[in-house]
Amino acid sequence: MKLNRGQFEQIAGGLSRQQGNVRLDNFQVINVIPHVAANGHKWRTPCLSRYGR
Repeated sequence: MKLNRGQFEQIAGGLSRQQGNVRLDNFQVINVIPHVAANGHKWRTPCLSRYGR
């Protein structure tokens, strides 16, 4: 499951504002959570090529 920008905009108001030097925006983080939960692996391994650093 992957959210598109329109779906993300519907929930974006409920997310915390990003602070500091962040590499990923909330859109990328929200999209990787179901992927990691379904596959049970860490962020750093195969997720880097698919979702960025």
